[in-house]
Amino acid sequence: MYKLINEHGEEFLGEIPGTLGGNKRLGIYGKLDCPSANRWIKKGYYVKDRVFFLDEETAIKAGYRPCAVCMKKEYDKWKQEQRIIEIDDEIKSCDKCSGMVEKFDTGSTVSVGNKSDIVILGEAPANNGWRKSGVAWYDENHNLIPSGIVLQRLLKLIDYALEDTCFLEAVKCYPIERKFLKECSSNCKKYLIEQLLALKPQIVLPLGDVATRSIIDTKYQRYRDVVGKCFNVNGCDVIPIYHPSPISPLSYNGNVDIFEGIIKEKVRVLK
Repeated sequence: MYKLINEHGEEFLGEIPGTLGGNKRLGIYGKLDCPSANRWIKKGYYVKDRVFFLDEETAIKAGYRPCAVCMKKEYDKWKQEQRIIEIDDEIKSCDKCSGMVEKFDTGSTVSVGNKSDIVILGEAPANNGWRKSGVAWYDENHNLIPSGIVLQRLLKLIDYALEDTCFLEAVKCYPIERKFLKECSSNCKKYLIEQLLALKPQIVLPLGDVATRSIIDTKYQRYRDVVGKCFNVNGCDVIPIYHPSPISPLSYNGNVDIFEGIIKEKVRVLK
């Protein structure tokens, strides 16, 4: 029999040996051959705190985080998630836009995809949109919304899916009136930059004028003057595109050349 830790952090005896080890005192899990853990064990340290898990899912549910040495990819993802949670907490306690917005009681202001190399930047959340469904581009019944259908078609041109991208908005709360967008966007810029620093995207695709002005400092008169052009912001490529709402005649046709041109070229470099 093998002594293991279950998802509640409790010890139990199992017939199958653990596949991951951990440090109970530090709340860290890692590979059995982790050089850092084995180095300290050989010196006689933390042996009494050594624990084992059947799998990674159990370790996470038990409240352990990945080792930064032997599971660096998993650790970096965990660290990113923790930073996003911290920023969300700051946003929830912010009162700069008091009287201009309705705040959401629950949910993150970032929809994290399978990858974070492409971030899609929206204008502001709707009061009945993804912030209530919990998944960007899907309604509360888990149906893909019309804008999501258009964007899915565009992303397919570069061999991406919606689920491969992250989504966030320039304004973090729901503006009661559109006239408040500019001021709210300015108040939220600090959080936007911090979220992008946490996600570390290579490409940011702003949807529309408000989203674009929230991230680039370049002055322009008409939105079409910047659509499809590339701006370097903190080391990532910002490429404004037309909003994918099917109400707009440019939602798909106006964006095809941009996706098949500059965006596809940028993605090719990433791969």
